Amino acid sequence: MSEAMSERRSPVFDKFGNWMLDTVDRVLVHVPSNYRVDFLKMNTCAGMLDIIFQAERKEFISSEELGDLVRGLSTIFHPQRNLCTNGVEKPFDAQAHFSRVLQDGYPSRGKPGDR
Repeated sequence: MSEAMSERRSPVFDKFGNWMLDTVDRVLVHVPSNYRVDFLKMNTCAGMLDIIFQAERKEFISSEELGDLVRGLSTIFHPQRNLCTNGVEKPFDAQAHFSRVLQDGYPSRGKPGDR
């Protein structure tokens, strides 16, 4: 593998409690269990809630870790602004949004892995 290819494939991690953001695979990983959340299919409020409630049913994810997942999703996606402002569903493309986050950074924190 070329040096440029290996650099491009090097994941940048950002941490939300025991959850790590893998920017290459574009998933949130619960580190203790390696449970992976593929959030790029999450294009609706219902999709985000489904992710949260699926994680909530996992016995190996604590209440605190569930809160960390919610904080991670909130940091990455700003759901009240981007998915459901004032309770009204908005058109949303998770892949396009995440690509912008990788390029421009989080609105409140800079680029993933910068800290």
